[in-house]
Amino acid sequence: MPDAGADHPTPPVFILASGRGNAADYRTAAAWSRTIARYEQQVRADLRAVAARHRVDTSRFVVAGFSMGGDLAWALTLRNPDLLHGAIVMASRASYRPSDAGAAAPALRRARFFLTMGAADDPTRRRLALAAAALLERLGVAHEFRMIEGAGHEPAPVATFAEALRYVLRRDGGGE
Repeated sequence: MPDAGADHPTPPVFILASGRGNAADYRTAAAWSRTIARYEQQVRADLRAVAARHRVDTSRFVVAGFSMGGDLAWALTLRNPDLLHGAIVMASRASYRPSDAGAAAPALRRARFFLTMGAADDPTRRRLALAAAALLERLGVAHEFRMIEGAGHEPAPVATFAEALRYVLRRDGGGE
């Protein structure tokens, strides 16, 4: 990764979650809830293990994902603002909504989100991603939304991902 800047004296550490999503994970609302809970347990366990073995800043854990992985990054951060400092959500519907977003807002204001979407991606996916950004705006949660011209359903380009990483790792919280 390019230099993270003066605000980041140590380089980021990347942990790749095991597993691979499939259509059954989305088939019903109940299946999606189980998928989120399964990954939530896995990510919490992985982060505890890393923190126990390595010197890391546990106040700055960030998750990132593409497509279903982006949906998971979105949901996990909304559900765990005490654990996760932010999320990079790429080409995702970001359709999960907390049952009481207003009550969650104070804790979420400590998080930062960077959402990317290809301008040629599926119109429903684009609409839902924009709705997610609008939710963050209403809640006063710091976020950036980047529409990538000429891109379809694909991860953000490396330069955009690096920008997203710098953004979510910034220490200042709150809406902008």
